[in-house]
Amino acid sequence: MAFRDKALKTLCATPTLAAGVNLPAKRVIIRDLSRWESSFQSNQPLPVLEVQQMLGRAGRPGFDVDGEGILIAKNKEQIDYFTENYFEGETEPVNSRLGSEPALRTHLLSLIASGTINTKERLHEFLEKTLFGAQGELWRTQHRLNKVLDFLNKENLIDIEDRQDGDFVPANNQLKEKFSPTAFGKKYHNCILIHYLELSFVML
Repeated sequence: MAFRDKALKTLCATPTLAAGVNLPAKRVIIRDLSRWESSFQSNQPLPVLEVQQMLGRAGRPGFDVDGEGILIAKNKEQIDYFTENYFEGETEPVNSRLGSEPALRTHLLSLIASGTINTKERLHEFLEKTLFGAQGELWRTQHRLNKVLDFLNKENLIDIEDRQDGDFVPANNQLKEKFSPTAFGKKYHNCILIHYLELSFVML
């Protein structure tokens, strides 16, 4: 990329560029620290974490020994607000999004189709080591987890052996369930993987 090779000196972009792309810069300038939020029907301040993520592109190790982050304020009130919130304030808490059904469908299929997990017990061991598990969400969302596994099974994406049916099945018995991907599940997983790889290649 021309910017990474320093043939292009300036790059104007949306905040999207700051997330998930290793694109170091010597200096990062943020012109606006608010954006339109439809839920509020007004402009709202950018989260502290997002601003710090953008500023973190400046002075990346291995590329520069230092960097500069500049926030443009229009008046003294904004200077005070930016200083208090973005430089001296605490970042927002980071919460796992893995517990949502759409996220669980994609990730559980990926884990099963790739051979990373093949039993309910192994699935629990894996999830307990994620941020989702560390925040204590795993045992609160057992019903949702089972619902997603049922969905994958009914859509012929995975097979489930030693299935424990019923509303009052002991937890230890549920852990004996075994998973394996169907041929269709493997194909579907590969299509998703190729899609993400293509997106990553385009972004890089």
